[in-house]
Amino acid sequence: MRLVPIALACLLALPAVARDGEGPVRFDDRPTVGHPLRFTDLAGNVYHPEWLVLLTPAGALAAPLPDTSDDARSEERIDLSGLPLIGDLFYRRLAAGDAALQGMLLGPLSRFGVTLVLDARTSGASLTGRDVVLTANFPGEGAISYRLGRLRFAPAERPPGTGVKVGAGYLVRGALVLAGEGREPLIDDWRRFFEDNF
Repeated sequence: MRLVPIALACLLALPAVARDGEGPVRFDDRPTVGHPLRFTDLAGNVYHPEWLVLLTPAGALAAPLPDTSDDARSEERIDLSGLPLIGDLFYRRLAAGDAALQGMLLGPLSRFGVTLVLDARTSGASLTGRDVVLTANFPGEGAISYRLGRLRFAPAERPPGTGVKVGAGYLVRGALVLAGEGREPLIDDWRRFFEDNF
């Protein structure tokens, strides 16, 4: 009977690897191509962010966010990328809670209307020229990440007033990851799954 949870875990985590041309190609696990860019607040409400502002020791930088993403991925699977021998066959999951485990905390992420503001003034990290990833947990869909690539930042003014905290920013494998803290993922990390069931 204990084989059933293991088999289910393996099926949920499979990225479906296939050969095509030069090297291994993984089948699409994106929710849709051109998925609208979304984020959540701490209450789990979904909204569309339009701007990203980085607060750095040198001042504020702003970049527009795209309306859609051609690289939106469902992160609702058990992360088996850390398993010995076979881990390289699997995508490394990047759900909102994983960013805290895998990366360096940069600072709090707040919402000012349609603007996300990352306060990284005390981090000491250089943030421009990095790939940007948004990841959050959505009702009914679970964890989704949006890989936005490199954004074009320009000097900006800091938004007036006080924003509402929605998450935190992290450096994860060289990328700037903005992780929402609202809602929990539908599928937990594989370590917790095995600890709870065995």
